[in-house]
Amino acid sequence: MTNQDWESRMNELRDSQLVSQKLLERLEGTVNQIGENTVYLQKQVQAHEHDISELRAMMASLITNIDRFIQGRQSNGH
Repeated sequence: MTNQDWESRMNELRDSQLVSQKLLERLEGTVNQIGENTVYLQKQVQAHEHDISELRAMMASLITNIDRFIQGRQSNGH
């Protein structure tokens, strides 16, 4: 194998390593972005958990009042 052949193969190897490095950098960036998005979504869910449970309690109360009205145990407010 001549020096030219070795140099050509070494250049190919270097190019492959550069491409692999760029791909890994992009992958790491994507993984970091996914992690940041997950943390943001978890915070948003936690911030609204109280509101959601309060809404569920109000809906349960409304259903109870409608049921009592249908059964004639509660007036319509008039």
